[in-house]
Amino acid sequence: MGIEKRRGRRIRVRLPIRISYGGAHTITAETQNISPLGTYVEIGQQIPLGTDVDIILKILPYPGSFSSNQEVKCQGGIFRCNLVGEVESRKIYGIGVFFTDFQNPEEQNKLSRYIEFLTSKEANDIKAGAQLLQDKKKTEKKIKKAKEQMQDKTDYQKETLDLLKQILSRLDELHSLLQSQKSS
Repeated sequence: MGIEKRRGRRIRVRLPIRISYGGAHTITAETQNISPLGTYVEIGQQIPLGTDVDIILKILPYPGSFSSNQEVKCQGGIFRCNLVGEVESRKIYGIGVFFTDFQNPEEQNKLSRYIEFLTSKEANDIKAGAQLLQDKKKTEKKIKKAKEQMQDKTDYQKETLDLLKQILSRLDELHSLLQSQKSS
């Protein structure tokens, strides 16, 4: 198993992407994950390793986004192309694209801001999920304790009822004994 050498953290996100290469080939797909350095996409055809590509990424609207143009245009290179599966006899290839150049610094900043937003959102989602899990465990603990207390009460009530039955039986015996002594 190889050692992961990426410097940028990958975020799972499905973004519309258009990849063009060779002047005549254009592929429309969705990213599987993205980082400031590149993206991973699954497509229905092979692209040779080292191929230079033009990329248009469509960034989904998000809070704090000031740009009306939500596309990022850049160039990249294919550094991975592996067969990952088949769907209805159609081969699916996983391609890794390394971003090599952006049309201008604003394009790169737009992508970086979006990835920062996604990273922050993911961290907040993880915190919220951890809090929900903690709350669930507390609630389960309270329910278990309440059930145990109810069982303790039920056991106490059964013991009390058994004692009362014994007392009643004993009283009946004493009553019978007293009745028999009165008659004699």
